[in-house]
Amino acid sequence: MAEYLIVDGYNVINAWKEFAKLRNDSLEHAREILVANISEYAAFKGQRGIVVFDAQDAQGDGSVTSMHGVEVVFTNEGETKIHADVEFNGRNVVLNDLSAVLGKGKV
Repeated sequence: MAEYLIVDGYNVINAWKEFAKLRNDSLEHAREILVANISEYAAFKGQRGIVVFDAQDAQGDGSVTSMHGVEVVFTNEGETKIHADVEFNGRNVVLNDLSAVLGKGKV
């Protein structure tokens, strides 16, 4: 069974000082750098990387794409968190196969 590394993208971007200037210059560029970093780390650890950008304050439908071998999820309007104990994006994810990064640390 695959191990997953699921990252709350905006929490990391907003919490880590390394992203402060990137975020202020271009949020899109900050997202791209985060996904590239997660890609390298997940490959090193032998995990499947998934980065979720929630749409708490955004309008419209979400989307799922792949970037640098990482699944990038933009949630639907109003969605704010990942429910790791239920079906996630068409797959059942078991909690003991999950590493989650929420911004201030690893859960």
